[in-house]
Amino acid sequence: MPGQAPVPAPRTADAVIRVSVNLVEVDALVTDSKGRHVGDLKPEDFTILEDGKPQKITQFAYVNPAPEQVAATTPDKSAPAGETKFAPPAGLRREDVHRTIVLMIDNLHTHTDSIGSLEPIVKKFVDDQVVPGDLVSVMATKSGMGIYENFTSDKRQLEAAVARVLRMPGDNRPQESGFTDPNSGNPVKSDSADDSLYFTDLYHELAMNTLSRAIEALKDIPGRKAVVFFSDGIMIPAGMSLATSDLGFRMSERTKAVTQLANRYGVTLYTFDPGGLMTPMSLTRPMGGIPSGAELAGAQGRTPTGGSRSGGVANTSTSQQRGDAMALNEISSIMASETGGTAIHNTNDLSAALGKAMDDMTGYYLMAYQPQRKDGESVTEEREHRLHVKVHRSGLTVRSRKGYAGLAADTAEKTPTREEQLGKALFSPFVAGGVGVHLTPLYSASAPDPRTNRRQPLLRVALAVDGKDLRFKNSLEGGKQAILDVLVAAFDAAGHQIASQDKRYTVQGTSEQAAAFAGTMLDYQLEVPIPGAGAFQVRAAVRDDATGKLGSANTFLLIPDYNKPQLTLSSLVLGDPKGGKAEIASRQFNPGSQLSYGCQVFGAQSADSGSSVEIEVKLFHDGKQVYASNPMPIKPPAGMKEIPVAGKLNLLSTFAAGDYAMEFIARDNLATTAKPVIQWSDFSIAGSSR
Repeated sequence: MPGQAPVPAPRTADAVIRVSVNLVEVDALVTDSKGRHVGDLKPEDFTILEDGKPQKITQFAYVNPAPEQVAATTPDKSAPAGETKFAPPAGLRREDVHRTIVLMIDNLHTHTDSIGSLEPIVKKFVDDQVVPGDLVSVMATKSGMGIYENFTSDKRQLEAAVARVLRMPGDNRPQESGFTDPNSGNPVKSDSADDSLYFTDLYHELAMNTLSRAIEALKDIPGRKAVVFFSDGIMIPAGMSLATSDLGFRMSERTKAVTQLANRYGVTLYTFDPGGLMTPMSLTRPMGGIPSGAELAGAQGRTPTGGSRSGGVANTSTSQQRGDAMALNEISSIMASETGGTAIHNTNDLSAALGKAMDDMTGYYLMAYQPQRKDGESVTEEREHRLHVKVHRSGLTVRSRKGYAGLAADTAEKTPTREEQLGKALFSPFVAGGVGVHLTPLYSASAPDPRTNRRQPLLRVALAVDGKDLRFKNSLEGGKQAILDVLVAAFDAAGHQIASQDKRYTVQGTSEQAAAFAGTMLDYQLEVPIPGAGAFQVRAAVRDDATGKLGSANTFLLIPDYNKPQLTLSSLVLGDPKGGKAEIASRQFNPGSQLSYGCQVFGAQSADSGSSVEIEVKLFHDGKQVYASNPMPIKPPAGMKEIPVAGKLNLLSTFAAGDYAMEFIARDNLATTAKPVIQWSDFSIAGSSR
């Protein structure tokens, strides 16, 4: 372009796409005729039109994650079946993020059969396509997902979230008797056209509200951001359109508000219809959340005009089927088209389509310009502006969002309070790295109750803080002191807080003692009362009062039911035989040192000769197995209800520095099925930064 050369935009995932009245950032995907990404274009290869007027590109870059970031994590194929699970990941720092994805199941408009067909597709996506540098959330439009909605790179949490959302029934026929109002929870009998239109309106509003909440959560997250929306479709009632009816107008305005919000925060919407290929001779599948055209016409006293795809009625009219399919997917298509995504429907290969959509997120152009306003036009106005990105090289296709509504420039914010800083760090999807924090939840089971013979799960949280990250100041009493704020909270599967601790600690000593703290870990313990087995999340945030620096960590737990007649395990505890509580929490070891491990085994079958349990221990580094023990039989005395297992491993000096994971495997050879149970724990060998 003529004039001053564009300033390069950030070339890493740090870039957060923003829109204001003074600067507009546009992300654009360019592909060739075979759908392959094109990454060698220059600013002069593009033209950006705002409201039909060319804009001068002032920032330009091709943002592409490093190859090692997008390489899929492949389980060890040599491991026996049932042992190819993924270890809990280290906390993801903001600068490590390259893709953030919300998987949203629209179970307000999707039939239960369609939701069931998604299970292998979404599980395969989590296993094969969620890679290091990804943050993923699982959501549903019909009801909240609690802690499962939290962004994570932990595949254990994602697998549990997918299992939960796919167990929720679809609810796309609100006109049928027995329907439950999603707001009140009361049963509703809907047998009139007016009721059907009411629920069509309500369901669309609920779905758009959930989409807006997801987009808001992505507001300040860097890197490429997308919402993947799985829906059988949102049917526009027969005889209506988005432009010619009051209901259509409301639906249109809500949809427009969602696309504007997505464009404002650089979020791309991909929409997928999971119902499969539709052929002219097929019976239509139930979907859409409203009666068929025939049913609606009958309820209104009109003569039915034929079947409709929306009501599950056989349709012999190819043209009507095609028209219904277009109407069913119109809103989804608008959302995808306006935000630079794709709308996929009428296909039996949804897995391949999802993979292609995710491939869209691995490389894109990030361009920025200062809007050229008309004379006298206010720079603070927030009306919608239309965008059109052109690529001049022949044979290429560009896809980008089609509009935005500007925001006034950010005003200076007041300095957040201690509580606000800790709260933000506690719930952020990123690890705050100003202060090193190591969070280790340790769960087990109580002794059997003498009256009921039932065990109660126990949870203790161990927290270690790097002393080197604290600043000691002169104290009024003489000597040195550091003040540390510590906030720990635990949440159940529904997202309800079940325990918390917010304390301020003062570490005081002489100058020599303060200097010695720099080489130690400060440890804190919290006993967490939990109601029973299930999914939980523990979060921790710390703050150094002298510097305001923050640290955070979080972890996801699936605590088993220790009262079931099957093999279960406690947490795997790692430590230095010569160390203490801080070493158990930090799990950091020197090359050539010795690592101790311990785990309790519950529920083993017993015989006259005692239990027959075998254990194995494996070590992994960068996803590759570096050590495996031989099976080790454990034969405690007959009648023992729980088996304590302890051992030691020498960390060879040849082991590279970095992050490791230990896999603890137990099998009960007397059980009907000798399926192994597995426990993991991560640790590091000095020289790495976790």
